Amino acid sequence: IAAHTSATTPSLQGLPGGKFLAAYSANVNGPALQKIAGDVMATLTADPDIQKSPAADAIRTMGTQLAERLGTIQGFRAVLLDPAAGGKNGYLNGAYLVQCTDPQKFVDSGIQWEQSPDFAKFLSATSPDIETKMTVTPDAVTIKGVKLAKIHVAYTLREATPDKPLAPGAEMAIQAVQKLYGPDGATAYIGVVGKQVLGVIGSNSQTLEAAVAAAQSNSNTLATSPAVTASKNDLVANPVAVAYLPVGRWIALAESIMRSSTGQPPAPPNPTLTAAENPPP
Repeated sequence: IAAHTSATTPSLQGLPGGKFLAAYSANVNGPALQKIAGDVMATLTADPDIQKSPAADAIRTMGTQLAERLGTIQGFRAVLLDPAAGGKNGYLNGAYLVQCTDPQKFVDSGIQWEQSPDFAKFLSATSPDIETKMTVTPDAVTIKGVKLAKIHVAYTLREATPDKPLAPGAEMAIQAVQKLYGPDGATAYIGVVGKQVLGVIGSNSQTLEAAVAAAQSNSNTLATSPAVTASKNDLVANPVAVAYLPVGRWIALAESIMRSSTGQPPAPPNPTLTAAENPPP
C-alpha cells in the first residue's frame, strides 16, 4: 500500500462531464501492483479445480500477461455516466484514462491479447453455458484525429442437448448479461490520446466524442462539477485513490431498472428521489 503513495492527488481531469453514477481516480505503482496480481494468480491457478480445467494453461497465460500489463501503469481514472438512451442499449456508458510507461504498447498488447486463442479459451471457461464471440477492429473510428480500435463481444446461450443440459440459472444469466450490455453485446473503444490511453465504454456516439474532446483538452469539467466539489472537504490528506458514488442516483436507477424489467411504464417524478439525486456523493 505504501508503494502507491504519491505527492500528486488523484485527479479527474481529462474525463467527460455530465451526470455520473461513479467517478474514480487512483495513483498506481505498477511494480507493486504487478506483484499483487502475480500473487493472486498464483493462488488461483494452484486450485485443484482450475488445474483440471481444459483452460488451465490459458488461465495461467492470461494471468501472467495481465500482471505484466498492470506493471506498466502509473495512474488510472474513470467515470461511469448515466446510461445512454435510458439503458435500452445497455447500462454501461463511460470513459477511462490510463497513465502508463508506454501508452501505444499498452493498447497494442491489449489488442493482441484479446485476439489470442488463449483469451478465447479463458472467456469460454468463465461461463461454459454462455458462448462469447469477440471481434476486434483496429482503427475502427477516427475522432478529432484520434484512431480508436473497437472491441465487441457478443453473448449467446449455447444449445442444450440431452447429454449436456444447461445449468440451472443459465437462461436468467444470459438475460442479465443482455440487459447489462445491451441486446447486441458489449462494445468498447481504445486508443492513445497524448501520453495516455483512452478507453470508452459502450457504443454511444456522444460519449465517444465527449471522451476524446475531454482527453485532448485535459478538461476539468467533471472535477469542478458541483457533485464532486461539494465533497472536497471530506477527502483525507494525501489520498492514494478517490471514488465518488452518488447513492441517490443509484436508487433512482435501480427503481427504473426494476420497473422496466417487469414491463411497467417509467415512474412519474418522485420528489423524494429527485432530491436524493442531488446531494454530494
